[in-house]
Amino acid sequence: MPVCSSPRRLLGSLVLLAVAGLLLESGCQPKGYSGPTGTVSGKVTVGEKPAPDGCVVTFIGETGGHVASGKTGAGGAYQLACGGKPEVPAVKYKVSVTPPAQGEMSQADYDKMMAEGGAKPEAKAPESPIPAKYQNPGTSDLLHEVKPGANTINIELK
Repeated sequence: MPVCSSPRRLLGSLVLLAVAGLLLESGCQPKGYSGPTGTVSGKVTVGEKPAPDGCVVTFIGETGGHVASGKTGAGGAYQLACGGKPEVPAVKYKVSVTPPAQGEMSQADYDKMMAEGGAKPEAKAPESPIPAKYQNPGTSDLLHEVKPGANTINIELK
């Protein structure tokens, strides 16, 4: 029996796919970019704790249209990639961190929902582990510069 996703999850997935498609289409680097690049890895912490697995770390170039991203793993560790490659243009970036996507509905919850007439119960959205200001590049005050070569950029969210 299929497991249904919530409309919110579906919309989020569609937005993520659209962004990923744009990134793949344009690549990370605009045509003609031949400047220096670096690799970026580090850890994301929220307060003193590591960010949960699956948070998306996004670097948006202040100039040139460069975008790089990566997901947090164990201990909040992340590594950026641009168009599937670890090389990132060496420029200044505005940084945002978004929480992991919420999981799909469990089979038990699906069965219960169908037994109750098919209307999904109103669920209170769980509180995000990532402060709202850091989830949007327009409100995030995080700025980091990528320099040629290897870069370790730890991101502390307060």
